[in-house]
Order: sequence, then structure tokens, then C-alpha cells
Amino acid sequence: MRGKEPKAIPRRMLYPTGEACQLLCCSINFLKAEIADGKIGYVMRNNYKLIPASAIEKYIEERTVRA
Repeated sequence: MRGKEPKAIPRRMLYPTGEACQLLCCSINFLKAEIADGKIGYVMRNNYKLIPASAIEKYIEERTVRA
């Protein structure tokens, strides 16, 4: 028997931090550190930080190593 299959993440404009972690293949602690360092943007909704899709794309683009 195999482990749980990962849940599909729908495409959206704002991602909760848990889904952003899955998209970035990182832990919540790593994501929080990147947010605190100003390396990835977020939007506040009530007490929740939501990560815009554009911030995820920008983060990946800026950190992609070019050959």
C-alpha cells in the first residue's frame, strides 16, 4: 500500500501558506523565513497571510539558475 496521494491544488490568484509551501516544495518554516526576509510577497486577509500567484512566479523566476 502506498502513502497518501498529494492533493491537487487548484489554480488561483491567492494561495494559503500551506498550498504555497506545496507549490514551492518547502516547509512552512522556510516560507515564513522568506516572507520575513522580504523575499516573497504576501497579502493580509484578516489574520491570514495569502501568497499571490504572481509572488510565487516572481520568486521562482528570480531564483532560477541559468545555464
